[in-house]
Amino acid sequence: MRIIEYGDIKAIKEDGENASNDEEAVPTSKQYAESIQTLSYRVENVEQGNGRIEQKLDIM
Repeated sequence: MRIIEYGDIKAIKEDGENASNDEEAVPTSKQYAESIQTLSYRVENVEQGNGRIEQKLDIM
C-alpha cells in the first residue's frame, strides 16, 4: 500500500498487479492516508518477524 500525492490531494493505492497505474488510487484525507500507511508498515514488520521465527523453528 502506498500514498500517492497530487499536490494537496492524497490518495491510497494498494500495491498489486498494475503498480504503475495510479488511476485506481482512492482519494482520502492526509490523516487517514498516513494512518493507513503506518498500519501497513506494522503489518509488514509482523510478517517479516513471523518469517524469521519460522526459519529459526525449522532449524531446531
